[in-house]
Amino acid sequence: SKEHYVVLGVYKHYSNACRQVVNLKTKGLKPSILFIPQKRFYYVYVFHSQERDEAVKERKRARQSNQFFGAWIFSVE
Repeated sequence: SKEHYVVLGVYKHYSNACRQVVNLKTKGLKPSILFIPQKRFYYVYVFHSQERDEAVKERKRARQSNQFFGAWIFSVE
């Protein structure tokens, strides 16, 4: 089954992903980092679920309440 992540940033370097995590924590969010070896990128996300509908709701919430207009959903097997 797929996992759906609400992503706020994608980084080539781990240190940059960590910087965004620190920044998001100061805004009251609880971000995490997902590394995808095939793509060699670090994805900073604030929500994940096996239910796509739940991820869509959280993306909408991120865009509205936190002004993260670039929030998007990344789905992986």
